[in-house]
Amino acid sequence: MCKYDAICQKLYPYQKDILDELLANSNDDPHMHTMVYLPTGGGKTRVAAAFAILEGIFKERTIIWFAHSHHLLEQAHKAIRSLLLEIHAGKSAVIVDPFIERNEIFIHCKSGKHMKDITKQHKIVILSVCTAANCDYFYENKFTEDAIVIIDEAHHAVANQHQDAYGFLTKNRLTIGLTATPTRTLFRETPKLYDFYDSSVISKVDIAYLIEHGFLAKPEFINESPLSFSDNQAIHNSCTKVLEHFLANKDKYGKTLIFAASKLFAEQLKSVFEGNCGTKVWLTHSCVSPDVIDAFKASPTGVLINIEQLIEGVDIPDIQTVIIIGKPKSEITAVQMIGRALRKPAGIEKEVAYIVGFLDPHECNLEQILKNSTPECYKENARSAYTMLSRDIPKSLQ
Repeated sequence: MCKYDAICQKLYPYQKDILDELLANSNDDPHMHTMVYLPTGGGKTRVAAAFAILEGIFKERTIIWFAHSHHLLEQAHKAIRSLLLEIHAGKSAVIVDPFIERNEIFIHCKSGKHMKDITKQHKIVILSVCTAANCDYFYENKFTEDAIVIIDEAHHAVANQHQDAYGFLTKNRLTIGLTATPTRTLFRETPKLYDFYDSSVISKVDIAYLIEHGFLAKPEFINESPLSFSDNQAIHNSCTKVLEHFLANKDKYGKTLIFAASKLFAEQLKSVFEGNCGTKVWLTHSCVSPDVIDAFKASPTGVLINIEQLIEGVDIPDIQTVIIIGKPKSEITAVQMIGRALRKPAGIEKEVAYIVGFLDPHECNLEQILKNSTPECYKENARSAYTMLSRDIPKSLQ
């Protein structure tokens, strides 16, 4: 069996279709800049790992994989490692941990102070955007021409920090961006995104397809009235209301992720939940150690209250319920929040995911927002942005 067939056996048909288009496009243009749209839970990382193995490892091209969180770094490393081991049935001389060399393949997963350790010998370099953007010595010519660059959460690519991180890359590179939301919150920035990925936009399936065919859990939307945060008493009453709703549905809600409206509300909500909800409760925000998220991820049950920490870039497929308190900052954010509950864990039955919104459905209709997250809707929004800015619509959007 050839290497291509061995890898395709490990992919779903729609994932193979995306891989085939990537391979065909890269054959026509070895330095293409392409964006791949695939909804949360559709296997973007696995498709990119398959491409990286076929076009990178087997053709001796360096792979540089960018991610913006340590969870995504680990996810990318795991995807490449597991796919290599699967297709070689355990016979490959592949390293299975960072920093360990074994025969021909090197995987170097970097974030933080060890960036200077990266050398040309590493065939696969997985690194955080923040680290690359803030390390001056990284701008040395440590990578050969003709590298394959993979950017996770590709919709962030035009942000300033990301542009700083990509500044060291040569123009002679192949770039693949992965995203479940191929747009920008600021309308005027959307054309910049499609200018960056100027070769093509690949999209084979939408979220409705993945739900209908059982790849994702079916969302059940539950609307609750908006909460008040006007004063301390109102905040306490709102926390009590959320607790009462959770207790009334505890048996079916299972492992629950709560998106809180503010740090103050999140802290009070945790105080109200602890000792009253009958399960372990965690709280995480920007100043809290990632170990909290890891503990929630490892636990079969529990409630994690967070402020904008798990919107994207974290894979916890056994989350049964997402509770959204207050209007999300954007429709992109809302789609990402909903997506946290739609993944299906391996070996565990999960047909339904509960999406609870304590918000005004006239201001933010979560069900409609999810329905609108289709490839054509995203492209139409992008075309509108180009038109509004009096710019020609690129070929990738025509």
